[in-house]
Amino acid sequence: MKIKISDLPGGLIIWNGNNILGITKATLPEKYYENYCIKIKGNDFDYMLIKDDKK
Repeated sequence: MKIKISDLPGGLIIWNGNNILGITKATLPEKYYENYCIKIKGNDFDYMLIKDDKK
């Protein structure tokens, strides 16, 4: 299920492939907050950025 990054609480890690984009409400650049992500299995703090074809 995709989740808008701006709806996530602070302290979650956003990944793009094998690279960390940042931590929500801390180091993640504001330009990513309108994007969507999905939960990564195995760690409660990790989310993967997804490309939205509708944009």
